[in-house]
Amino acid sequence: MNFALILAAGSGSRMGNSDRPKQFLPIYGKPLMVHTIEAFEMHDEIDGVVIVTNESYIDQVKVWCKQYDLSKVKAVVAGGNSRQISVYNGLIALKEIANDSDIVLIHDAARPLISSKIISSNIEACKKYDAVDTVIKATDTIIVSKDNETLSSIPNRSELYQGQTPQSFKLCLISCLVYSTTVWLILMISPEMIVRIFNSDPRLLEITSSSIKIYFAGIFMFGIQISCQQTFLSLGQAKISLFLALLRKIILLIPLVFILPMFINNGLFAVLLAEPVADILAALTTATCFAIFYKKTLSSINKEDKVISNF
Repeated sequence: MNFALILAAGSGSRMGNSDRPKQFLPIYGKPLMVHTIEAFEMHDEIDGVVIVTNESYIDQVKVWCKQYDLSKVKAVVAGGNSRQISVYNGLIALKEIANDSDIVLIHDAARPLISSKIISSNIEACKKYDAVDTVIKATDTIIVSKDNETLSSIPNRSELYQGQTPQSFKLCLISCLVYSTTVWLILMISPEMIVRIFNSDPRLLEITSSSIKIYFAGIFMFGIQISCQQTFLSLGQAKISLFLALLRKIILLIPLVFILPMFINNGLFAVLLAEPVADILAALTTATCFAIFYKKTLSSINKEDKVISNF
């Protein structure tokens, strides 16, 4: 199934002196966002729509959905302070009605001129690549200035594209990206690196389904590590448990995030791969530590019990 996630939570600050965000302005007798939603409503391949909007407009949007017979709208939820949080809130609502294998098209409510062909092309490409972006070739000359005063470089215009919407994903993939601690880790350590990685592939975010399998394998191994840590904690070995926790996040994950993209052409795949690889290595190390220290810990506990009983 295919779903549209319509983002209508923006403030519309670039519109200037308007009393409301631009997506709510009346255009030809309808709010602008209604024209946008109708494009997905009338498309045969779209099965449902989730709208993310300003909290104060939720009731009004629901009224418009009834007024204009937008029957494919399944939920209207509140957005956040940023686009990322709004997408996150929309995905939570979407996961209640969609499956991991379903496709989600993320689109701006203020872009009503989306054609049926673009929607169909996104769906078709997403079936093949799992993640696609809608772009147009850059027509203006782009100037790069690193100090905001002098010209640093002029990129080759033939290699530049302007990002548009929809941005389409398999639901399981976009969920991995949103919930992945690896992505958040990179954003905290080196924000510019995430831009380089997400644009490193010539197909603009082509991801293979194997990345999802590896990711969930890592989650399974992470569960093994957590079980071992809890066992050591229950035996009073907090230092060992703390070491095992640091092993995955600091000793393994951070180096892998920076090392793997050097050896794998698909940068985003390499970043996603870092987390499950760290999980697997940490789980193997944890199991080894568990085998070594578990018997010693039990024997020391038995000795203490024996001393206490003799006393």
